[in-house]
Amino acid sequence: MTNSKISQLILQFPHQPDYSADNFLELPFNTEAVQKSANLTASGANVLVVYGPESCGKTHLLRKWCQETGAVYVAADALKDTTPTEQYYAVDDIHMLDLLGQEQLFHVFNHVKGAGGALLVGSQTPPAQMALIPELKSRLLLGEQVAMQVPQEVDLKMLLVKWAQDRQLVLEKTVMDYLLSRCERSPHVLEGLVDRLNNLSLSEKRKVTIPLVRDILNEQNILI
Repeated sequence: MTNSKISQLILQFPHQPDYSADNFLELPFNTEAVQKSANLTASGANVLVVYGPESCGKTHLLRKWCQETGAVYVAADALKDTTPTEQYYAVDDIHMLDLLGQEQLFHVFNHVKGAGGALLVGSQTPPAQMALIPELKSRLLLGEQVAMQVPQEVDLKMLLVKWAQDRQLVLEKTVMDYLLSRCERSPHVLEGLVDRLNNLSLSEKRKVTIPLVRDILNEQNILI
């Protein structure tokens, strides 16, 4: 297949992350965060902080919690436009909040506490290491903190198998090994690649092979 053909198909089928609860897979690297978030509304606690590096699944966990509890999901850049009215909130990427955003998160926390609700926040950095306004920092530190780690190779292989099975796609072990050895080990990136491999395989009626994977990685310039 020519590179131009691959490029056209990639543009035709852009990857949209599936943040549904059904698409979330509990694995050793995220088990603690999953369990603590699931227990948050029943524990009587007002806040839980989930922190960890980029692409370890925090956003998916927050969105899963929202689907299961009816909580409102708010990205950091949308917080300034949020007027808290609900009992449960999930606020993502709080390490990106400016001063106004931090003040608004403080108001959200107070509202949630007054309503007897709960707040789940995601961050790349633990609050103890962040330059936050004192009122917000003290309240976040009163809550439980749980770290999510970078998925290990065994976790990523299990994710690849699940995504392939969901799409009725056959991924040989050699293909998975090739993917994991030559591209960014991010669940978001890898699921996007599985999506594109599936679309190309269906369009071209071809098996997923290492040459096909290599062409896609070269086309998207994500070889490492």
